[in-house]
Amino acid sequence: MFKTSKEFEVAMFKILVNIRDGRIYQKDFDFQIDEQECEDALSKALDLGYVTGISFIHGLSGYRSYDARLTYEGLLFVENFKLS
Repeated sequence: MFKTSKEFEVAMFKILVNIRDGRIYQKDFDFQIDEQECEDALSKALDLGYVTGISFIHGLSGYRSYDARLTYEGLLFVENFKLS
């Protein structure tokens, strides 16, 4: 579970960078993240319109990708994000 909003934003940033670079699923990410945290951050990115082409499978754990990609808003978020 995230302890701060900054931790949440950093996770969302890292997930978006991975999706941008073609690593769609958590198992392929270049960093470690808890499954629930991944789903929470990815769900928020979807709600904010940062990513498209992903749907959550209700009743099962996980999500499905059908041509996942960042939106213009997602690219702006990544470009303007400051890791500190």
